[in-house]
Amino acid sequence: MTGIRKIAREAGVSPASVSRVLSNDSSFSVSEQTRARIKEVAAKYNYHPHLNRAVTPPITPRSILVLTTHSLETEAHDPYFIQVHDGIIQEASKQNIQIKAFVRFPIELLPLS
Repeated sequence: MTGIRKIAREAGVSPASVSRVLSNDSSFSVSEQTRARIKEVAAKYNYHPHLNRAVTPPITPRSILVLTTHSLETEAHDPYFIQVHDGIIQEASKQNIQIKAFVRFPIELLPLS
């Protein structure tokens, strides 16, 4: 079975170029001559991209707003809340979640019921 590396070698381009041309990537800028050469070599070997390959879904941007009942001063002097604050930031970063804001809401202002 012929792969994109063999097609790339024969066409004189990179495997990435072959992949993008054969997947009809409209954002990829390549000359028509190069595009034709890649398609010609692929046709010569009867190459067809895998139709059942896993397609990565587009990433949906996610964001959160963090509410806390501690003032910035209280939180800054409490090692527990410093760790919680830093943990929220680290985990959000790992999960590609944007933190819109840390809102400090004094507990005295919370309704009792």
